[in-house]
Amino acid sequence: MKYTDTVYLIAPPSGEKRKVHNYSLLYLKHYLKAEGHGCEVMDSSVEDRNLPQLVAYLKEKKAKYIGIAGYTKYRFAAYETIRAVKKQLPDAVIILGGNHFSPLREETLKAVPEADFVIEGEGEVTLAQLIKTLKSGVEPYGVQGISYRRDARVFNNPSREVEQDIEKFQYTEEDLPAGGYTLLSRLRHFPLKTGFMVLTGRGCPGACVFCTLNVKRVRLRPMEAIFREIEWKIKNTGCRNVIIMDSTFTLNRRRVEEFCEEVLRKDLRIKWHCYSRADVAPDIFRIMKKAGCVSLDLGLESASPAVQKAIRKNIDPGDVMKVVEECGKRGISVLVFAMLSLPGETRKEALTTLAFLEKIADKVLTITYGVTVIYPDAMLYPMAVQKKLLPEGFSWFSPYRNDLALRIGFKGEKELPYYLEGLSEPDIEELRGKFIRIYRSKVVNIYHFWTALRTSWRPFFSDFKKQSFNQKIHKLVNAFFYLKTIIKKIVKNERVL
Repeated sequence: MKYTDTVYLIAPPSGEKRKVHNYSLLYLKHYLKAEGHGCEVMDSSVEDRNLPQLVAYLKEKKAKYIGIAGYTKYRFAAYETIRAVKKQLPDAVIILGGNHFSPLREETLKAVPEADFVIEGEGEVTLAQLIKTLKSGVEPYGVQGISYRRDARVFNNPSREVEQDIEKFQYTEEDLPAGGYTLLSRLRHFPLKTGFMVLTGRGCPGACVFCTLNVKRVRLRPMEAIFREIEWKIKNTGCRNVIIMDSTFTLNRRRVEEFCEEVLRKDLRIKWHCYSRADVAPDIFRIMKKAGCVSLDLGLESASPAVQKAIRKNIDPGDVMKVVEECGKRGISVLVFAMLSLPGETRKEALTTLAFLEKIADKVLTITYGVTVIYPDAMLYPMAVQKKLLPEGFSWFSPYRNDLALRIGFKGEKELPYYLEGLSEPDIEELRGKFIRIYRSKVVNIYHFWTALRTSWRPFFSDFKKQSFNQKIHKLVNAFFYLKTIIKKIVKNERVL
């Protein structure tokens, strides 16, 4: 069989449905094209392509170089895709990347013999150099940032330094897939409902043990490039709602001010959402609001100083309160994230967090309170291994079912392990119940009611067979429970917007 030189980048079929392509794959595509390689992105979650269709297409195209992205939540879908592709295209080179395979390079090559290479960390430069080396017929000994197998042995080449000039990776309009593609996406709880995403930098200087963002070196894009992207996306979509994806957008005050000043100077009239740490001077929100900021995510995680120290976040709950109150004055909606069952957390610390959440509940748009998940690319993973907290016989490559996740309503985490150290499963179920009571009595507002109502109606008209009648009724009842709460708040003259 004569193979094609085109590189096919795949997000495997996982059952997830999205409208927007995986941006990481678009960055890879842009850089590969710039380096002279043909490339096609195949995002199964967007294109609604099942595994047999995906494999048939690759076989029809005689694909030689196939890159597959792996995410821990959908790791079993990735394994299935790898094996199916290799079975039909035994001479194809399968290259794996993403935040699941990257920290498990050696384990992956041993557990998934159909894989040929695994790329470590940010993949643009590494993948381009690997493809160039393979096309030239040279052994990849000198390609930094890869692991591979030769004669039943796994070799780990030296790591690659992260690229400083991240602007060379930014995709353009020419890189977008043809046919029905949209740049607009929905962001859960975002007041504007839809918008387009913009990344102004890569990396995070933080060291939070639970976080999967492990690139500590922050690299920022030129401001003129950021606004060039915003303007072409406005032109392409007709939408002026912007979701800034940076995990540390407000960390650099001068840069935030520069961004806001440029928005005002250009009179872009955008509305935007970002992530903020709590340890910022609250007066920064004045210019942010003036420049169109309407909402932000704020990570609390825990209100216990001892837990904050254990997770290496070191956020003062008092700072969270200051941000919440200042944003309330400015009309900026705040979404607070908290976590349950963190390192060093006992029932006492968890109750401290719940008490704080209850204190701010009527001042924020919403609060999330999830159980801490262990990911292979977070510092929490080796901590859990050392403390023997993972389930007996656990492997990232063997079937696993988290029954606790199913019991507390986190169906999407049913194949992910929880970090269970100071709290038992009954503790977590009880504490989650306490949070739900706080949420329903203090957080729920008209926004939540309309969101719940839309969610409750959808199963009656689409995906009808995927949910039981009881599930449909439960969602409908939940929506009208929210309405009951709102009516009570109106009677008491409490906030409902």
